[in-house]
Amino acid sequence: MCDLRLIGQLMNSRKPKSQQTGFVLVVVLCMLMLLTVLVTAFNRDCRIGLRRSAELRNSSRALACAKAGLDVAIVAVRAGDDVRTNIVLSELLSGEITFSLGQGRCKLAVTQESSKLNVNYLSAADGVINRARVDQLLGLIDLLNKDRNSGTGIGYDIAASIIDWVDSDEKTTQLEFVRRGGRGAESVYYRRGEFPYRCANSPFDTNAELLLVKGITPQVFRKTGDYVTVYGMGKVNINCASKEVIESLSVKMDPSLAQMIVSRRDVKPFDSVFELRDFPGMTDSVYNQIKRFATVRSAQPYYSVTSTGTAGDVRCELTAIIKANSEFETADVIFCRESYGRFPGIVESY
Repeated sequence: MCDLRLIGQLMNSRKPKSQQTGFVLVVVLCMLMLLTVLVTAFNRDCRIGLRRSAELRNSSRALACAKAGLDVAIVAVRAGDDVRTNIVLSELLSGEITFSLGQGRCKLAVTQESSKLNVNYLSAADGVINRARVDQLLGLIDLLNKDRNSGTGIGYDIAASIIDWVDSDEKTTQLEFVRRGGRGAESVYYRRGEFPYRCANSPFDTNAELLLVKGITPQVFRKTGDYVTVYGMGKVNINCASKEVIESLSVKMDPSLAQMIVSRRDVKPFDSVFELRDFPGMTDSVYNQIKRFATVRSAQPYYSVTSTGTAGDVRCELTAIIKANSEFETADVIFCRESYGRFPGIVESY
């Protein structure tokens, strides 16, 4: 019995130590969990910091590449605005070019704005409609709407809405010769929106201003961006214009004739609009209409430039408008927008 009591006392004396050991173990485990959380958070913060540092470095490199591309375009435009003699400019106007710059790359595209239809000339300031130019825009809309894969169609209403935006009055335009649509919009329409604003009643200052016009959605703006402009004196340079723009210069223009003009100028730029007269299929009525709106050299050349710099997975895109003055050999950037993003597309703008 004595031995049993002794054993019981020994066991009872050890129990508090066991409880103390368990408590210490719990504390140690909690500390380990806390340290794990802290280390994980620190590691995450370090990774975020390193990623942001890399993004900042790549953003700076991408911007430098984009600016280098813009400088190339400025130098090319400054050297001369005539594509017949300016070899560098003619190469830039023929399509995108890409070149490497250190740890980055630049993709450069230059377009002469006189290769497009100028919508500032659809009507005069007093609201008198220029029927021939309106027909050109309507014809261009028909040509673009033939492409079923390009998304939503373009309505004729945008022609009347553009006229109302440019003219000086507040009288809504209705194009009576248009069967479907053809109704414009003045300030009364624009003030009903979520963010009210008034109709400018003056010529467009930038291409982006077209997005304020009724019917010109971002999709329509992108679809027409290569074919319409608000810069220049209004004549279309056939040495740079697309087949669609050339075809739209006359409602009687045959598509094959427009393609012949493009193919001919790609071999040798035109020295005179008169050279079109001898083209097979060119009639007097078509030629007389074309020569009113066509030129082979712009009196007041503007160029749109898209220079995209890439570094790592970051890209910077500069969209600019350059105005050239060949007499003084100058080139001025009159508009420039900068945007950043990651591949495959731009996701952020600043």
